Amino acid sequence: MSSSVGATSLVVVGSWSVVHAQQCGDGSSPLPPCLTRVVVCVPTACLPACSNVDLFTYVDAFPRPGETIFGSAFQKGAGGKGANQAVAASCVAAASSNVRLIACVGADTFGKEYMAELQTYGVDTSSVTVVEGEATGTAAIWVNAEAENCIVVVPAANSKCTAELVRSKYEVLSNAQAVVCQLEVPLEAVTTAFSVAKTGHSGPVAARRGLAVA
Repeated sequence: MSSSVGATSLVVVGSWSVVHAQQCGDGSSPLPPCLTRVVVCVPTACLPACSNVDLFTYVDAFPRPGETIFGSAFQKGAGGKGANQAVAASCVAAASSNVRLIACVGADTFGKEYMAELQTYGVDTSSVTVVEGEATGTAAIWVNAEAENCIVVVPAANSKCTAELVRSKYEVLSNAQAVVCQLEVPLEAVTTAFSVAKTGHSGPVAARRGLAVA
Protein backbone atom coordinates (compact mmCIF):
# COMPACT_ATOMS: atom_id res chain seq x y z
CA MET A 1 0.00 0.00 0.00
CA SER A 2 1.45 3.37 -0.97
CA SER A 3 1.72 6.30 1.41
CA SER A 4 -0.79 8.25 -0.69
CA VAL A 5 -3.57 5.98 0.60
CA GLY A 6 -3.16 7.31 4.14
CA ALA A 7 -5.94 9.92 4.06
CA THR A 8 -8.81 7.50 3.53
CA SER A 9 -12.20 8.66 4.81
CA LEU A 10 -15.56 6.94 4.38
CA VAL A 11 -19.14 8.07 5.04
CA VAL A 12 -21.83 5.49 5.86
CA VAL A 13 -25.57 6.26 5.91
CA GLY A 14 -27.34 3.58 7.97
CA SER A 15 -26.81 0.83 10.62
CA TRP A 16 -24.43 -1.97 11.78
CA SER A 17 -24.35 -5.65 12.77
CA VAL A 18 -22.42 -7.30 15.58
CA VAL A 19 -19.56 -8.52 13.38
CA HIS A 20 -16.18 -7.00 14.19
CA ALA A 21 -13.69 -6.94 11.29
CA GLN A 22 -10.01 -6.85 12.17
CA GLN A 23 -6.86 -6.90 10.07
CA CYS A 24 -5.34 -10.34 9.79
CA GLY A 25 -2.03 -11.02 11.50
CA ASP A 26 -0.15 -10.87 8.21
CA GLY A 27 -1.58 -7.43 7.45
CA SER A 28 -4.07 -8.72 4.87
CA SER A 29 -7.73 -7.77 4.97
CA PRO A 30 -10.54 -10.21 5.93
CA LEU A 31 -13.00 -8.16 3.85
CA PRO A 32 -14.21 -8.94 0.32
CA PRO A 33 -11.86 -7.46 -2.33
CA CYS A 34 -14.49 -4.97 -3.57
CA LEU A 35 -14.94 -3.46 -0.08
CA THR A 36 -11.20 -3.46 0.52
CA ARG A 37 -10.72 -1.49 -2.71
CA VAL A 38 -13.27 1.09 -1.56
CA VAL A 39 -11.57 1.47 1.80
CA VAL A 40 -7.94 1.70 0.78
CA CYS A 41 -8.33 3.61 -2.49
CA VAL A 42 -10.86 6.28 -1.49
CA PRO A 43 -9.84 9.37 0.51
CA THR A 44 -13.26 10.20 2.01
CA ALA A 45 -16.42 8.17 2.54
CA CYS A 46 -19.81 8.50 4.25
CA LEU A 47 -22.40 5.90 5.29
CA PRO A 48 -26.02 6.88 6.01
CA ALA A 49 -27.44 3.98 8.06
CA CYS A 50 -29.88 2.56 10.62
CA SER A 51 -28.65 2.21 14.22
CA ASN A 52 -29.93 -0.69 16.32
CA VAL A 53 -28.89 -2.22 19.61
CA ASP A 54 -29.01 -6.00 19.14
CA LEU A 55 -30.38 -8.00 22.07
CA PHE A 56 -29.51 -11.70 21.67
CA THR A 57 -31.25 -14.40 23.73
CA TYR A 58 -30.11 -18.01 23.31
CA VAL A 59 -32.61 -20.81 23.98
CA ASP A 60 -32.84 -24.56 23.40
CA ALA A 61 -36.17 -24.16 21.60
CA PHE A 62 -38.45 -21.23 20.82
CA PRO A 63 -41.37 -20.76 23.25
CA ARG A 64 -44.91 -21.49 22.15
CA PRO A 65 -47.52 -18.69 22.43
CA GLY A 66 -48.17 -18.04 26.13
CA GLU A 67 -45.22 -20.16 27.26
CA THR A 68 -42.42 -18.90 29.54
CA ILE A 69 -39.03 -20.56 29.18
CA PHE A 70 -35.48 -20.08 30.46
CA GLY A 71 -32.72 -18.93 28.14
CA SER A 72 -29.14 -20.18 28.27
CA ALA A 73 -27.34 -16.89 27.53
CA PHE A 74 -27.85 -13.22 26.68
CA GLN A 75 -25.69 -10.77 24.73
CA LYS A 76 -26.04 -7.12 23.79
CA GLY A 77 -24.17 -5.26 21.07
CA ALA A 78 -24.42 -2.49 18.52
CA GLY A 79 -26.22 -3.61 15.36
CA GLY A 80 -27.17 -2.61 11.82
CA LYS A 81 -25.53 -3.26 8.44
CA GLY A 82 -24.30 0.25 7.75
CA ALA A 83 -22.43 0.67 11.00
CA ASN A 84 -20.94 -2.79 10.52
CA GLN A 85 -19.55 -1.54 7.21
CA ALA A 86 -18.25 1.59 8.92
CA VAL A 87 -16.46 -0.47 11.58
CA ALA A 88 -15.00 -2.83 8.97
CA ALA A 89 -13.77 0.11 6.89
CA SER A 90 -12.27 1.84 9.91
CA CYS A 91 -10.44 -1.33 10.97
CA VAL A 92 -8.64 -1.75 7.64
CA ALA A 93 -8.09 1.93 6.80
CA ALA A 94 -5.06 4.03 7.69
CA ALA A 95 -4.87 5.72 11.08
CA SER A 96 -5.46 9.12 9.47
CA SER A 97 -8.69 8.00 7.79
CA ASN A 98 -12.13 9.40 8.55
CA VAL A 99 -15.00 6.93 8.33
CA ARG A 100 -18.22 8.78 9.09
CA LEU A 101 -21.68 7.45 9.96
CA ILE A 102 -24.91 9.37 9.32
CA ALA A 103 -27.61 7.91 11.55
CA CYS A 104 -30.13 8.63 14.32
CA VAL A 105 -30.12 7.33 17.89
CA GLY A 106 -32.35 8.12 20.84
CA ALA A 107 -31.44 10.32 23.79
CA ASP A 108 -31.16 7.26 26.03
CA THR A 109 -28.60 4.91 27.54
CA PHE A 110 -28.60 2.67 24.46
CA GLY A 111 -27.80 5.64 22.24
CA LYS A 112 -24.85 6.70 24.39
CA GLU A 113 -23.49 3.15 24.54
CA TYR A 114 -23.95 2.75 20.79
CA MET A 115 -21.92 5.82 19.89
CA ALA A 116 -19.22 4.99 22.44
CA GLU A 117 -18.78 1.52 20.91
CA LEU A 118 -18.50 2.92 17.39
CA GLN A 119 -15.91 5.43 18.57
CA THR A 120 -13.73 2.66 20.01
CA TYR A 121 -13.34 1.43 16.41
CA GLY A 122 -12.42 4.88 15.15
CA VAL A 123 -15.75 5.64 13.45
CA ASP A 124 -16.56 9.36 13.27
CA THR A 125 -19.97 9.84 14.95
CA SER A 126 -20.11 13.63 14.57
CA SER A 127 -22.92 13.24 11.98
CA VAL A 128 -25.02 10.94 14.18
CA THR A 129 -28.17 12.78 15.33
CA VAL A 130 -29.47 12.27 18.87
CA VAL A 131 -33.27 12.47 18.68
CA GLU A 132 -34.97 13.77 21.82
CA GLY A 133 -38.13 11.90 22.78
CA GLU A 134 -37.24 8.82 20.72
CA ALA A 135 -35.70 5.53 21.80
CA THR A 136 -32.68 4.05 20.07
CA GLY A 137 -33.67 1.32 17.62
CA THR A 138 -33.50 -2.25 18.88
CA ALA A 139 -33.48 -5.75 17.42
CA ALA A 140 -34.63 -8.57 19.72
CA ILE A 141 -33.00 -11.74 18.40
CA TRP A 142 -33.82 -15.25 19.61
CA VAL A 143 -31.43 -18.05 18.62
CA ASN A 144 -32.26 -21.72 19.24
CA ALA A 145 -30.02 -24.78 19.54
CA GLU A 146 -30.22 -25.35 15.76
CA ALA A 147 -28.88 -21.81 15.17
CA GLU A 148 -32.24 -20.71 13.77
CA ASN A 149 -33.28 -17.20 14.70
CA CYS A 150 -36.36 -15.03 15.09
CA ILE A 151 -35.89 -11.25 14.99
CA VAL A 152 -38.15 -8.33 15.91
CA VAL A 153 -36.82 -4.89 14.95
CA VAL A 154 -38.19 -1.69 16.49
CA PRO A 155 -36.88 1.16 14.27
CA ALA A 156 -37.69 3.97 16.75
CA ALA A 157 -35.18 6.83 16.13
CA ASN A 158 -34.16 5.31 12.79
CA SER A 159 -37.43 6.58 11.30
CA LYS A 160 -36.06 10.10 11.79
CA CYS A 161 -33.23 9.47 9.31
CA THR A 162 -35.18 11.32 6.63
CA ALA A 163 -34.34 12.97 3.33
CA GLU A 164 -34.41 16.32 5.11
CA LEU A 165 -31.87 15.14 7.69
CA VAL A 166 -29.63 13.74 4.95
CA ARG A 167 -29.80 17.03 3.04
CA SER A 168 -28.64 18.79 6.21
CA LYS A 169 -25.41 16.76 5.87
CA TYR A 170 -24.80 18.14 2.37
CA GLU A 171 -21.23 19.25 3.04
CA VAL A 172 -20.27 15.85 4.46
CA LEU A 173 -21.84 13.89 1.60
CA SER A 174 -20.71 16.14 -1.25
CA ASN A 175 -17.10 16.03 -0.05
CA ALA A 176 -17.04 12.25 0.41
CA GLN A 177 -15.14 10.10 -2.07
CA ALA A 178 -17.50 7.18 -1.44
CA VAL A 179 -21.03 6.92 -0.03
CA VAL A 180 -22.36 3.55 1.15
CA CYS A 181 -26.09 3.01 1.80
CA GLN A 182 -28.44 0.19 2.80
CA LEU A 183 -32.23 -0.10 2.76
CA GLU A 184 -32.68 -0.06 6.54
CA VAL A 185 -33.60 3.64 6.69
CA PRO A 186 -36.43 5.39 4.79
CA LEU A 187 -35.88 4.98 1.03
CA GLU A 188 -36.02 8.73 0.40
CA ALA A 189 -33.00 9.15 2.68
CA VAL A 190 -31.03 6.69 0.55
CA THR A 191 -31.95 8.28 -2.79
CA THR A 192 -31.23 11.75 -1.40
CA ALA A 193 -27.82 10.64 -0.14
CA PHE A 194 -26.85 9.38 -3.60
CA SER A 195 -28.25 12.49 -5.30
CA VAL A 196 -26.16 14.73 -3.05
CA ALA A 197 -23.11 12.51 -3.51
CA LYS A 198 -23.35 12.84 -7.30
CA THR A 199 -22.88 16.62 -6.98
CA GLY A 200 -19.53 16.10 -5.27
CA HIS A 201 -16.49 13.85 -5.47
CA SER A 202 -17.93 10.35 -5.04
CA GLY A 203 -18.53 7.86 -7.82
CA PRO A 204 -20.47 4.57 -8.08
CA VAL A 205 -18.71 1.39 -6.94
CA ALA A 206 -20.12 -1.93 -8.16
CA ALA A 207 -20.80 -4.42 -5.38
CA ARG A 208 -19.68 -7.30 -7.59
CA ARG A 209 -18.04 -7.75 -10.95
CA GLY A 210 -20.42 -7.20 -13.85
CA LEU A 211 -23.04 -5.36 -11.77
CA ALA A 212 -24.63 -2.54 -13.78
CA VAL A 213 -24.68 0.85 -12.06
CA ALA A 214 -27.10 3.45 -13.47
